[in-house]
Amino acid sequence: MVSGGLYWWTFHLSPRRMRRCLCFLVGYLNTLGIVGGICSVNWGGALMLTSAVSISQDGNWTASTGQVYAIFLGLHVLQGLVCCSPSRILARLQNAFIFANFAIILVTFIALPATTPSDERNSSQFIFGGWENMTGWVNGFAFITYIPPFLPPDT
Repeated sequence: MVSGGLYWWTFHLSPRRMRRCLCFLVGYLNTLGIVGGICSVNWGGALMLTSAVSISQDGNWTASTGQVYAIFLGLHVLQGLVCCSPSRILARLQNAFIFANFAIILVTFIALPATTPSDERNSSQFIFGGWENMTGWVNGFAFITYIPPFLPPDT
């Protein structure tokens, strides 16, 4: 549906000589964006899985690039199989995953404060009102860099 709107507006708002070329370009870039997004999510998922295993082994195991790539491919195959399922099964899976996501969020909110030693916790005054500038920049600019769109990639 979104792609159809993109094509329609591209066709009707572009100059007559460039319509076909621009419609092709919109479709091609849309396809690249969708494929790139899926690959990015699956690669991140593979890294998270291998990180969880490494953390559970107290850092005594590190995944090789080949192992991460194998998990990445496995996630692609799993997604392909799930997406080939009938709609009624996908609807049930969606409900299960929504419940699982809320359960994970709830468990995280309970487990993190419960397992963090009290001497390592920050006070509520610091959490909601504290500010430490450790960047070397002036405070105003340092604050702006922590707004998500301006967040530097190395933090």
